Amino acid sequence: MDNITLSIGQMALVYLFLALPIGLFLYLRLVMIRRLLIAVGRMTIQLVLIGLYLRYLFNWNHPALNILWLVVMMLVASGHVLHSANFKRLPLFSSVFSAIALAMLVVLTPFVAGIIQPAPVYDARYLIPIGGMLLGNFLTANIVALTHYRQALIDQPQSLQSALCFGATPFEACLPMIREAFKRAITPLVTTISTLGLVSLPGMMTGQILGGAFPMTAIQYQIAIMLAIISASALSVFLSLILISRRVITARGAVDEEILNASLAK
Repeated sequence: MDNITLSIGQMALVYLFLALPIGLFLYLRLVMIRRLLIAVGRMTIQLVLIGLYLRYLFNWNHPALNILWLVVMMLVASGHVLHSANFKRLPLFSSVFSAIALAMLVVLTPFVAGIIQPAPVYDARYLIPIGGMLLGNFLTANIVALTHYRQALIDQPQSLQSALCFGATPFEACLPMIREAFKRAITPLVTTISTLGLVSLPGMMTGQILGGAFPMTAIQYQIAIMLAIISASALSVFLSLILISRRVITARGAVDEEILNASLAK
């Protein structure tokens, strides 16, 4: 099956779909049109540049370049997570990056080397797209978890202090908040997995089918990547919450307000 390539004219027509959300924004008097256009513009420029870069990356297919690109992706993701969760980035950046990098190492390495088994094992055509899918889900899950955790620290200082008064360690005192933040981050992933196939056809499976793969082959890859995503996301969220807790909560159980509130730290 040959791939259907979209012409420049067809791509231009795709952007006409923006008329629908813009019309709704105008009707509801929402000041979001500029934000939407900037987001779409950034997406277009970024994807075009990445497409051009990946073309050469796939041709070179050098292990050092492939790993370096994954590191760059993880660095960008870590900064975006902290910015979106409104934490001060500098003191916590290493914590989030360490959590994401460890989760990638634990899941991506055996997934590519042990299950997919490309030749060579560092083949950019597999390593980069699969790593990107994992990171995309890390991003969403960690933002949800850290946003909820930060808000819980702001809204529930009494529960933290009460637990400390009854002899709990700082980690034990904030464990209920960590547990709830973890649950909020992982629940959407579990819900998504439970409805795949009946409610939606996921992107990886759809892309492979459009690319000419047999449906059962696409399904096998989709099941594998979804199990990798839920495992790696759970690990990265858990590690992020644990490592950030050790930075935000002092040894005496006090909350570091400067780190907690990025707006005050500016």
